[in-house]
Amino acid sequence: MKFFTTFCCATLFLLLLCGNVLANNNIEFLDKDLIQDLNHGIYEVVTPKLEDDKITYARKLPFDKLDYVERNEKYRSIGTAFFINEKELMTAEHVFGLRYFSLNKDFFIRDSSSRVYSVNTIRKCSTRRDMLVFDLKEYPEKITPLHFNRQVEIGDTVFSAGNALGEGISYRAGQVASFTPERVYGEWQDIRFSSPASPGNSGGPLLNTAGEVAGVIVQRSNLGENYNVAVPISEADNLGDTADFYTRNVTERIQGTVASLTKDWGYTASLPATAPELARQARNELRAFHGTLRKELHEQVREKNFPDGKRFRYYLRNQSVIHGLAEVTPDISFRKWTVDQEDLEKEPLAEGQNVYHGTLRSQINRFRRPDSDYFDMLVIAEKPKGTDLKMFLDSPSMILDTVLSAVPYFRYVGWERVPITSLGKPEKTEMWRDKLGRRWTASLWYLQYSDKFLYSSCLPSPKGAVCTIMSTRASCSQGITLPLPENHATNWWLAMRAV
Repeated sequence: MKFFTTFCCATLFLLLLCGNVLANNNIEFLDKDLIQDLNHGIYEVVTPKLEDDKITYARKLPFDKLDYVERNEKYRSIGTAFFINEKELMTAEHVFGLRYFSLNKDFFIRDSSSRVYSVNTIRKCSTRRDMLVFDLKEYPEKITPLHFNRQVEIGDTVFSAGNALGEGISYRAGQVASFTPERVYGEWQDIRFSSPASPGNSGGPLLNTAGEVAGVIVQRSNLGENYNVAVPISEADNLGDTADFYTRNVTERIQGTVASLTKDWGYTASLPATAPELARQARNELRAFHGTLRKELHEQVREKNFPDGKRFRYYLRNQSVIHGLAEVTPDISFRKWTVDQEDLEKEPLAEGQNVYHGTLRSQINRFRRPDSDYFDMLVIAEKPKGTDLKMFLDSPSMILDTVLSAVPYFRYVGWERVPITSLGKPEKTEMWRDKLGRRWTASLWYLQYSDKFLYSSCLPSPKGAVCTIMSTRASCSQGITLPLPENHATNWWLAMRAV
């Protein structure tokens, strides 16, 4: 009996194994000659790597520790594009990211021989469909425009073609898994597919076995599964003659409170236009929309919120003595206000000069990797002995250099981190006064190597300056303008016992 059971199990296992082998043998692959033709129609999208000679470091940057390609690469790969006719290419709109501020202003396509071709103008653009069409200033000698196939079914073999992980164009097989309604209004059915998609595949074509475009790859699964998203190529027929910008659920909040306001934003712009020109229009409109939301939100809570709230001053007067820095926050009804003391660390620099620093309370719960190069803190920076106070306060670079000498801010190169000793002079500096008449100095620095900003807002103190200093990705900033939004400053009660 045992022998019979064992024999049956072994036979079943062999049958299943043979079935899998037969199934694998039935997978269709792209023909080698077809791939060679497709390589003349599918390209990387790249931007130049940026550096800033104003930044100084504690030691020489160890670029020799990087892999060969990374240390010799002059461009940063950001996505994929493909020719749809002899003069125009298509990609995903988010590859260019025109709504969001970036220090990268120049876009190129790159072929397999590493030759680059500069983008000329944007011809069509839709953020809702995540599609963008552009032309070039000059063209490759040989071009293979890709053909469209608007008919695709569940179970069809498809290939994700594109610049996976920034390592050149590759083709990976899978199947159409399902169709799901687009997220906002359900106007079309997005294609869900099992072909692998990696960073860099965005904007690339989803191909059928004939090398025809079924969709534009716009999103990979965040769950570690091959359940990725492509917009059907049929939606290219609905791209208009104007750029269509749309952002869902734009939200403004008052720091330290539960008050918030959320609305959708939309904007149309004339085409054709250059990428920097179109980006400037979209960013200005989105920034203005944020300002309108912020103003509307402040008006809604003006009679309750700092500094106009009727009960705010009563509760502030009844707090215990404040040492160092503190945050003033209301309860959900804005009727009771409390002061939360910030515990600051002291870093002695020289005789009579110290820097006190602590993490911004609003940033404590934000996810940060151990090797994160974000900088979010409250500081009291005392001027060097013998330095005139006014000269110190009028020099944002001197204030920041003082902070950096006490609290390291690192640039990561491979596995090594190198302290930054100075960011040099800020790109922008402006002075303004808040509702309490306090004079703020707001400054902005560019970190071009990482497409980030670092900005500070400082108040004068008897021994130096009291500042909030924060860094953020340029794409998250909505294009910071100075002076910084007033709620960034007035909701932090930078109180010192000596003032």
